[in-house]
Amino acid sequence: MQFVTDQMDLTARTHPDQIGFTDEHREITFSCLAEESRRLGTGIARLGERRQPVCIFMKKSIECIEAMLAVIYSGNFYTVIDVDMPESRIRKILEVLEPAAVVTTKAFEDQAKEIFREILEIHPGNLILYEDAVRMQQDPELLSAIRAQQQDSDTMFVLFTSGSTGVPKGVIISHRAELCHLAWIARAYGLDDGHMVLASQVPMYFIMAAFDVFETIRTGGQCHLIPDKLFSFPVLLLQFLKERRINTLYIVPSVLCMIANFRALPEVHLDHLKLVIFGGEVMPVKQLNQWIREYPDTLFADLYGATEVADTLTWYNVPGILDENETIPIGKCAGHMGILILDEDLKEVPDGEVGELCATGPSLADGYYHDPERTAQVFTPNPLYQEGDSEDTKRIYHMGDLVRKDENGDLIYIGRKDFQIKHMGHRIELGEIETAAGSLEGIDRNCCLHQKETDQIVLFYTGDAEEEDTVIRLRDLLPDYMVPTRVEKLEQMPLNLNGKIDRALLKGYL
Repeated sequence: MQFVTDQMDLTARTHPDQIGFTDEHREITFSCLAEESRRLGTGIARLGERRQPVCIFMKKSIECIEAMLAVIYSGNFYTVIDVDMPESRIRKILEVLEPAAVVTTKAFEDQAKEIFREILEIHPGNLILYEDAVRMQQDPELLSAIRAQQQDSDTMFVLFTSGSTGVPKGVIISHRAELCHLAWIARAYGLDDGHMVLASQVPMYFIMAAFDVFETIRTGGQCHLIPDKLFSFPVLLLQFLKERRINTLYIVPSVLCMIANFRALPEVHLDHLKLVIFGGEVMPVKQLNQWIREYPDTLFADLYGATEVADTLTWYNVPGILDENETIPIGKCAGHMGILILDEDLKEVPDGEVGELCATGPSLADGYYHDPERTAQVFTPNPLYQEGDSEDTKRIYHMGDLVRKDENGDLIYIGRKDFQIKHMGHRIELGEIETAAGSLEGIDRNCCLHQKETDQIVLFYTGDAEEEDTVIRLRDLLPDYMVPTRVEKLEQMPLNLNGKIDRALLKGYL
């Protein structure tokens, strides 16, 4: 199996002068990207660390992409920590990760020395400055010797997601897991022809960024890193996408909704847009329909998954305008993976019945870094495994989502297991209330929570709708016991670092 560094070297040979990436300050060809990454990789490799975590403390940039590749060239694995991440979260990550080295730029050298002080006391000299290392001569013999020792089961990166206990979870993704995902998505959407021109929206510590970076390298496409400031100005964001002739978007629903809600879609037409993939959270149908009406010839695809499955487990290509009272199906299993829908006793449920979705296959994560207890809770032996089955199916990951199959065999997302509540003697999926509220005119985004102490269902929303009118209209869509007991209008829906609705913060409003 080729690693992404092998693919980097190949693309640098076959497309040496093609611009691979651009950011706010520079652009870089594939040959230059490979050269600078190998130089930086040599600098890291000379520290003598192998198969160890290396922190990349940088802003989203071409330099950050080079550092990701460099860590892999060096025989180690990376964790990206954005310089704008809250310091309290960084310190919690470091307690778990215990990195062996840190890569940063001179602009953030002093900040890095302070934040990583305890690590650098253990590993003095293991702070790599990009500007110094990238000027070094690469050592091809050293890098080749390292590559000869690497295995596809080695860890490629560790990404930290939110933990229910307040301690971030470090998801361990191997080379094989990520490469199997990249190969599948390229086949599914015809990306191997090298014509992909992508706009990268998510932070580099988000799983979708691995697609942005490594699929671009793998296919010889082009990736433009969107400046963060544009996400406050929808029309300027669309103008950026138009000027860069973007034909592919892999984007979180919050951004698609923001553009639709600000009525920006008619202002700028994206002449080259062919594929819009969204994932990370539920996409409201009302806003998706606005995009489909504006781009009837563009393919819109819902990819459902999690970091623990290297991003994608199921896929659904949207056929056209959808019923706004329904949720978008999450579709069928991605070709490289397997799914099980299990009841509380870990038995498969009959078609049409609700159960917990579980994943199996080569793109399963290896668990949570330095956290065997939490790993054992959700990565368990496959209860349906039989001797002779593929080794990849020995384990399953419990997604924590409730689903059912419809008459077409597509999976319908019901809601999170932990979003299912008991209210007035009824079991209720909060996601069903959110779907109903999202279909109402005047509601842009919404989130439903349950206040256990008072047994209240609370709906938070943004938009022009009035609170009293919202309750009245929901009574036409929901049974009485599901109508929120409290409705609260917000000026802005809080989002977490990954661009998803921040439910933890909203709980503080209860």
